[in-house]
Amino acid sequence: MKMENLRIARDLLFRTAIISGIFSILMGVSTMAFWDTWSAWTCQWYHVSPDALGPVILNFFAAIKFFFVFVILVPALALHWTIKAAGQGSVS
Repeated sequence: MKMENLRIARDLLFRTAIISGIFSILMGVSTMAFWDTWSAWTCQWYHVSPDALGPVILNFFAAIKFFFVFVILVPALALHWTIKAAGQGSVS
């Protein structure tokens, strides 16, 4: 695989990680800000008790964190270190 292709994949993963981080922060803030409204709607629509809603939301954010770190950020860092180790870190 060419170094240019590795750089493109690395840059794509880093940018995806940044956008994913921003969206997860926005979702967390909006969840906390509108918890009373959204939990009431969710409990009414899906017939879920409010006590059961907390662990579901916690699982959702744990899955986002897992995906963000292990699927996007770790491969991006691995590609970054591979490019640096090959001595091709500077753009020519």
